Formats: sequence, C-alpha cells, structure tokens
Amino acid sequence: MTIIHMMEGIHRAIRADVARLETTLGLLEPGDRAAARAVHEAFGWTSALIESHHLSEDEVMWPFLARRTPDFESRVCQLEDDHVELDAALARVRAGLRLLARGSIDALSAATRRRLLEDTARLDALLRDHLDREAHLVFPPFESSASPRESAALEAAVMKHAGLRRVSMVLPWVLANAPVAQQRSIRSAAPAPLVAAHDLLWRRRFARRMAPLYRVPVRAALPAGAAS
Repeated sequence: MTIIHMMEGIHRAIRADVARLETTLGLLEPGDRAAARAVHEAFGWTSALIESHHLSEDEVMWPFLARRTPDFESRVCQLEDDHVELDAALARVRAGLRLLARGSIDALSAATRRRLLEDTARLDALLRDHLDREAHLVFPPFESSASPRESAALEAAVMKHAGLRRVSMVLPWVLANAPVAQQRSIRSAAPAPLVAAHDLLWRRRFARRMAPLYRVPVRAALPAGAAS
C-alpha cells in the first residue's frame, strides 16, 4: 500500500462520513435528543480522525514533499489555509450537534437543526473542494519524488505520528469504506499484527462507536460514483 493509496482510502472515508451525517440529520425525528446524542458522539470520532489526518499532513507529509519538490512550498499554503477553514467548519458542526443533543427548548432546537444542516452542507462543499485540490497538488509529487523505500518510510512516520490509539480507529475506518478489492489490497499490505488487532478487536469497537452514523448505507448517502 503506497502513501497515495492510504490517502485515497482516508479521503474516501471522509467523504462517506460527511455524506452519512447529512443523510442521518435529514432522517432524525424532531425532538429525538437520544438519537441526536448518539450521532453527536459518533461524528465526534470522525471529526477527530479528520483533524488527526490534517496534523499528519501538516507535520509529516508536507515537510517530506517540501524537501524533495522545489515548488511544493508555494502549493502547500493553499492546503494549510484549507485546513484552517475545515477545522472551523468542523467545530461549527460539532457545536450544532451538541446543541441539538442537549437543547431543551423546541423552538431553539428547530433553529439549531436548520443551521446544522446548512453548516454540514458547507462542510461537505469545503471538503470536496479541498480533497480534489489535494489530489491534484499532492499525488503527482508523491508519485514522481518518492521511491518505494521512501514511501514505506513515510507511511511508518505517519503511523508513528498518529500513535497506536489513532491507528486503531483509522484502519477500520478506511477498511469500512473501501471497495472489496481495495480491502484485500490494504489488508495484504498492512503489518500483520495490525490486521490481527483489527480483526480481533478494532473492527467491532469501531462498529459500536460509529453505528449511529453507519446505519445509513454509504451508496444512499454518497453522490453517484463517489463510493467507488
């Protein structure tokens, strides 16, 4: 599994989870605060995974490319600006989910729901623009400047930066959103102890944590072609 394949898997999972959130919010019954709390908790994990991915890019991947690609520094400014905007958009969505889950005044809950749907749609649009831009600006330099050995070393550095606790969520996240053929490829390329931990523990724990969001079929949540 190359660094590009890893990024593609994470990007697919991000797109899918935000699409799931939009669909799930549309299905929530007004006043069902228990369901809103469950969605808030589940999307909290997605938000943490997105922010961790951005940190790995800013602190590990971008410096790697900057050392090897002369003009990359001029490209990275836009990507880091995107991360600032996305962090703010994620914070608005998390705050809206918290208010929807904890609010006790029906009129305020209705207004919160409307704003939350708007904020989630804006987050989705920002993410799509950013992920498309990132693929355009970042994937070609990785392909041209990183040898297989360097790519493997970078993957190890990214995993070390994330830490085992975060990896224990990232691997099931990526696998849960990957087509079957890519699941096989990821499993064959990942270190055997991580695959074993995934199968014995991480997969079930991920499923429990994300159940309120993952009840929506990904193909029902994503636009045509985005789930492939």
